Amino acid sequence: MRQLFAGNSLGLLFKPTARTASAGGPDYDLGPVADEVIAILNCAAASAGTNPTADVKLQSSLPIVVGTLNEVTAGAVDIPLRNATDDNIKLAYAWTQSGARQIKNVYLMLKRVGTIASGKIVKVGIFTDNSGDPSATQVGAYSASVAADTMSTSYAWVKFTFATPIDVADATKYWIQLEGDYTLSASNQVNWRVRTVASGGLFDIFDTAWGGAVTTQKAEGYIEQYNFTDVAAGAFAQVTGASDSLQSLVVDSDQIGQFLRAYFTIGGSSNPSFTFGATVLGIKQYRN
Repeated sequence: MRQLFAGNSLGLLFKPTARTASAGGPDYDLGPVADEVIAILNCAAASAGTNPTADVKLQSSLPIVVGTLNEVTAGAVDIPLRNATDDNIKLAYAWTQSGARQIKNVYLMLKRVGTIASGKIVKVGIFTDNSGDPSATQVGAYSASVAADTMSTSYAWVKFTFATPIDVADATKYWIQLEGDYTLSASNQVNWRVRTVASGGLFDIFDTAWGGAVTTQKAEGYIEQYNFTDVAAGAFAQVTGASDSLQSLVVDSDQIGQFLRAYFTIGGSSNPSFTFGATVLGIKQYRN
């Protein structure tokens, strides 16, 4: 017998939003409560496009795991961000991804030098590669901002979180790009710790343009990633542009991991657009 009680979990997989491109939604932590999961899709008729279609499916992942990790054991070097006019305006470090994954958090070894005004921030983005430099093509959105004035004056791990995990492809080179908005200064800034190596580094600095990867410098940082895969029997019926659609799915907990997301694929031509959202309800079962 399925019954609702105070321990049930209820949350948004994603807010009702206009969708024009295929992508994954935010991650949702089901926690330990659910024996069954009910997912509800609410999709409005297409607002644009020719022969528009929307396919939405559930994906799940076990807890996040550490991906690429670089640590400084010797040869530490301080690399300042926003050092002066046309000097270290952006910093970036490259890695080659192993396995198709979804980036949730990036940790960088940073410290604050001097005084930075309140309200100023640093953030990271993930960018594709362009012949050994970061390209102008960003993958997903920027991380949540971190207040630069509250950062430690000693080196510490600084966590950058993506509200919607960033999908990255196997065997593909990407760049972690660090940016800020505080006043350019050689004495009031954020430093990223790197180490000097004989070879194999992929650090890059933007002054007025990217300068090309420095192979003798490795930046200190690591990535936490999900491994989302399709949930068995977790696909909603395809939505066409003709009418609104309200659907639900029930999935046993043994079919899913701790974290859940919805992945949507938009089809059609002439810039198709749908507005839809999804909620998820974790249900605990017991028998009378």
